[in-house]
Amino acid sequence: MTETTPIFTGRGVARAAVTFLSLPLAYLFAVATADHYEACDIGINGAANGLFLTFFVLPASLIVFAVVGFAAFSSVAVWLGRPWPVAVVVALLMLALTFAGGQTAVRASVADYPGPCNGAGLRIGGAQ
Repeated sequence: MTETTPIFTGRGVARAAVTFLSLPLAYLFAVATADHYEACDIGINGAANGLFLTFFVLPASLIVFAVVGFAAFSSVAVWLGRPWPVAVVVALLMLALTFAGGQTAVRASVADYPGPCNGAGLRIGGAQ
């Protein structure tokens, strides 16, 4: 009798879950960016910003989050030989850092935009 390997192993399901987590994370990234654009009165209007976010920011952030999640999980689980729960935690931390770094970059890129924010979203402490 031959042995069959299961199609869904713990590591495979975890890798897929971390990779597919990029979809809602990319959506949240686009929503947070849209909220910042609206609060700081950036762009022409909401419709133009929505099209830009839908056709440029959302696909780009989806690709970035998918690659970061997959790479972080694979590097920890496969190359370092750690168990998959550890790899999931590391991948989630990397996705959170990528999200935070991306939002910081969005706020830094429009810090000198003439609007009500005037870079206020970037200041951490100090006089305003």
